Amino acid sequence: DNSVPTTIETTMEIGGGSGNRFMTKGQVGSMIMLLMEQFSFRVQADSPRVESEEDESVPTNFDGKNGQVDAYAASLLGLMPELHGNEDTVNRQKVPLDLLVNQVFQEIGKDETDDSVCLTYDDFVQWARASFDPSTSIDVLDRKINPFILDLRLIGSIVFGIKPSSPALERILIDEVQQRFKYMYPPSETARRGPSGTRWFIIQKNWWDEWEGYSKTTLALALPKIGNDLMLVENGSLMMRPGLRFRYD
Repeated sequence: DNSVPTTIETTMEIGGGSGNRFMTKGQVGSMIMLLMEQFSFRVQADSPRVESEEDESVPTNFDGKNGQVDAYAASLLGLMPELHGNEDTVNRQKVPLDLLVNQVFQEIGKDETDDSVCLTYDDFVQWARASFDPSTSIDVLDRKINPFILDLRLIGSIVFGIKPSSPALERILIDEVQQRFKYMYPPSETARRGPSGTRWFIIQKNWWDEWEGYSKTTLALALPKIGNDLMLVENGSLMMRPGLRFRYD
């Protein structure tokens, strides 16, 4: 599929390249800062909810006075040049924002030394879809604009009720929600499925099994509406049957 996802176009517009469909160096820098701020927010928001005496605050990624960004965060997002690898970032807390901006233009084969150089829409798509070293241990979904796009899709589906464009994407979003919850609230002996007060929406196991098959295929299958009748008592009320078993009923 060679089509360009709407979310990539939206990301370019948020970065500043809307009207003329191109971004200046300054706008590319602003986009990088937005991506890194979103990264910092996600790290903090998804951190395990445990009491600790240690400072759990996320370090600021940007020093407005000196134009410096957090090297480790930039490396995790795949924004660092190859010459500044993992070993180098361990010993360097900050790197110039200009270094990351120039890297964007280098990746698409443009002269990064030209201050008037611009990132066109096609350039942006090329950069956003650039392939990664298969030896990396970090999933492609965790690089460049992809974490931001993933959050846009989660907001669209969960907050605004927009149906994902494909069963495969729907599965990615469901898996992401589950993984974030498990990371935020690690299972314990007293709380195996979240802390006290967690709100759960009960789904019948038979329907969940159908969804599992639906989300793994590329076929245009029809998914029935969620039906929980088999989990209710037989007298017509909405009371749940006693003795229901997790992941069985």
